[in-house]
Amino acid sequence: MRAFFYLTILLFLVVFSTELIAQQTQVIRGSVIDRDSKNPLIGAKVVVMNTEPLLGAISDHNGNFRIDNVPIGRHTLRITFVGYEDLILPELIVSAGKEVILTIELTEALSQLGEVEIVADNEKGKPINEMAGNSVRSFTVDEAGRFSGSFNGDISRLAQSYAGVSGGSFSNELIIRGNSSKGLLWRLEGIEVPNLNHLSSNGSSGGGFSILSVNVLKNSDFYTGAFPAEYGNALSGVFDVKLRTGNDEQREYSIQFGFIGVEANTEGPFSKKSKSSYLINYRYSTTGIFEAIGLDVGGNTLPVVHDLTMKFNFPTQKAGVFTFFGIGGLSHVGVPAVKDSLQWNSRDDRFDQFMNSDMTATGLIHKILLGKRSYLNSYVSFSASRLGDRNDSLDNVYQLQPVSKSSFIEYAFRISTTWNCKVNAKNTIRLGGIYSVTGFDLHAENFVQNIVFLSGDGTTSMSQLYLQWKHRFTEKITLNTGIHAHYFALSDAPVAEPRLGFVWDISRRHSISISAGKHSRTEPLTFYFVEKTDAFGNVYYPNQNLKPTKALHAVLGYDFRITENLRIRIETYYQHLYDVPVEADSSSGFSVLNYSVSFLSVIDNQADVPFVNKGTGTNYGVEFTLEKFFTNHYYFLVTASLYESKYVALDGVERNTRFNNNFICNFLGGKEFPVGKTKTNFIVTDIKLMWSGGAPLTPILLDESIAQGKTVFDLDHRYEEQSSDYFRIDFKIGYRKNGSKSTHHLFLDIQNLTNHKNVFAQYYSPEEQTIETIYQLGFVPIFNYRVQF
Repeated sequence: MRAFFYLTILLFLVVFSTELIAQQTQVIRGSVIDRDSKNPLIGAKVVVMNTEPLLGAISDHNGNFRIDNVPIGRHTLRITFVGYEDLILPELIVSAGKEVILTIELTEALSQLGEVEIVADNEKGKPINEMAGNSVRSFTVDEAGRFSGSFNGDISRLAQSYAGVSGGSFSNELIIRGNSSKGLLWRLEGIEVPNLNHLSSNGSSGGGFSILSVNVLKNSDFYTGAFPAEYGNALSGVFDVKLRTGNDEQREYSIQFGFIGVEANTEGPFSKKSKSSYLINYRYSTTGIFEAIGLDVGGNTLPVVHDLTMKFNFPTQKAGVFTFFGIGGLSHVGVPAVKDSLQWNSRDDRFDQFMNSDMTATGLIHKILLGKRSYLNSYVSFSASRLGDRNDSLDNVYQLQPVSKSSFIEYAFRISTTWNCKVNAKNTIRLGGIYSVTGFDLHAENFVQNIVFLSGDGTTSMSQLYLQWKHRFTEKITLNTGIHAHYFALSDAPVAEPRLGFVWDISRRHSISISAGKHSRTEPLTFYFVEKTDAFGNVYYPNQNLKPTKALHAVLGYDFRITENLRIRIETYYQHLYDVPVEADSSSGFSVLNYSVSFLSVIDNQADVPFVNKGTGTNYGVEFTLEKFFTNHYYFLVTASLYESKYVALDGVERNTRFNNNFICNFLGGKEFPVGKTKTNFIVTDIKLMWSGGAPLTPILLDESIAQGKTVFDLDHRYEEQSSDYFRIDFKIGYRKNGSKSTHHLFLDIQNLTNHKNVFAQYYSPEEQTIETIYQLGFVPIFNYRVQF
């Protein structure tokens, strides 16, 4: 690690010694379009405010604009167009190493000119999806890279800072309003995809850290409940992620080095004669590089990861725009057994463990405008995931003996289409369908007990249809309604889900929103292929007719915009879950609501449970957000959530769910300090404080554990104990320097600054004959350096 320290000092010296050799300016360009129809707006004015002389441009016949010679720094844009509501884009970062390319969407005004004053709308926090109501938070790329504790732009860890969302430092899983993280739907470029995280587990929506680099993202939406009708097969939330399009005029590059990985990014036009462009990003784990050059940074217990993201964009004159994207992530981690009995402090030292987590997704997208009021988006995609683990144990002569093994392979083909029609300024209709075919090969067994937990291979399908209608009664009152229907062939379970959203802007500063709807999600395929053997030796699968878990969501929200850049938001919600899979035993308190991964996890010492759809659950609470958007070189975000999360299994007893922490509080803040003669370089500081209630725990029976030589839980008192409160402080400091044609970013992000011990789990140790505690990550410094040019 000494070489790593010297390298850090060297990079600091290189960045700080770089001298400016020219006046620093950059280009802001992009397009202005109608928010509902996506048609270009000709003649829109785009002005860079508070510049001398005033800089601006007018959009051409394709809606495109270009502003040259914009000084380096932060700038606010004002966009105006006759008959449309004005728009403000505050505090855009303009850097030397990269052009600013924007797609600006304006909303048509309902009132005629002269009848009403059109007030500029601040884009901050506004959802990308124009059909969205409440319980949605858009995030910007600037936020993803800025927030402390986000592991250099991990969007899941970013979302953990929002109201109603919790997670942990071991994993970036998203526990939304007391729901299991397996209820989250991942979408990329409008297409459902597998879990977008490295080191993930079967059934989980989280993992170690994101496969997607912040350098390939553009502004995206994150939903925490009562989402619009186009989103199906989602129970707790939706992460609707977008990739940016590569620069179509000049080639740009970035290189990044840090604790998490080495990264290279390239983008640009295929040729100067067309507007086609490419974007390619590749990352490789730093630990793998250290091992390759002979540095010892922790041995084989550290993960090795690779990921690749690419997007190719091909606009045409009359046939629309064709886009191809592809992502892939490979990750594995191994913990080797200790081949020296004198160093065996616990039975874990004898285990040789390995886990792999791989995924890929590709898609071809066609977008075309159909006249001046409608467009059609069509998608064809393929995705696949391969998850596995192996556990072997050393015998007394140091020979590995197999203990358990699992392998989960899934792949899916999808076709979908969306037709959107802006009937007039008041009415917009969206109609779509999705058809997917999923193949699978699943297997898990325990060699010691000679038991096959599950096995299955084959294909199944899902069909989805949705219809949405947005009606604007006035500029201040909007109704979003629709229905989503889907059919899952494996369990022969059709579901219809009505949705409703209502927004009333009482005044410029105050608004009320209401959302309600029915939602459902199928379980991971491993649940359906639990293998059992009857008294006659016949193998059967008791869970193949398992229906989706369903929920009724209701959300009431209130927004108070204190100033243009400071707002308060309060939401209260209620979720009733039903048709929940629970163990088919009237004396059991086992429910899948307590699992964020496949039930093959050894939680509660149960691995192959037959289920029936007779359980229920309830989540309700209130959330508070105070947010000051980034202006005047600083921001802050304060969130607080009070909630209850309960479930009832077949034994009829109401209990805490595993995720019922009762409260979550976050404080985030940051400030940048301009330095240098031109004030175009910045020292950046950020801090995050997180405090939440401890997770419920199932007590461990010590005497029974000693007698059996393994952990024995008190299943009659599931989740009745509670661990100590979770507390963590993350701190980040960095420096951003603009050269003549490049931008350097150097920062240190310290996770768990105070090294606070947060409980992860408890287990019985046969060697010590005591109950031991596993803690989450302690003090972790994360260094990163990036140069854009």
